[in-house]
Amino acid sequence: MHFSTTNLLLKLKGMVKHNLNKVMSIHKAMLEFHQIFGYSVNGFVLIIRTDLKIEAGAKLI
Repeated sequence: MHFSTTNLLLKLKGMVKHNLNKVMSIHKAMLEFHQIFGYSVNGFVLIIRTDLKIEAGAKLI
């Protein structure tokens, strides 16, 4: 019983870490994108960034 619980926790930890890495790489890409295009009209950039977030989110699912 104890072994299977430990195993489950390790699997869970691995999944969380994997998803966190995905989120962090998306976040890094968003920051780079913002640095490149952040100096144009802010409203327009915000729309693009929102679209990218939705697109990136869809790829995760």
